[in-house]
Amino acid sequence: VVLADVRWHDGAKKAFTLARQAGVMTVLDGDITPQDISELVALSDHAAFSEPGLARLTGVKEMASALKQAQTLTNGHVYVTQGSAGCD
Repeated sequence: VVLADVRWHDGAKKAFTLARQAGVMTVLDGDITPQDISELVALSDHAAFSEPGLARLTGVKEMASALKQAQTLTNGHVYVTQGSAGCD
């Protein structure tokens, strides 16, 4: 498993690309960042977002709708952490 976050966009992209070529699962920690992370989401098998990170990516505040929009970016799975409320 290759885990990457959004702080080093180019490194995450390279790691995910190599992992995909090798058939290794990828997991993205999708926190808030000023960069567009849609290409990282597309390369991930699992993308776990913080609420602010998901809202930033999609421009949608309502989390269920934002998850549906994020799902259109990847063939993998998408999730959002919601603090003490847990994960969807």
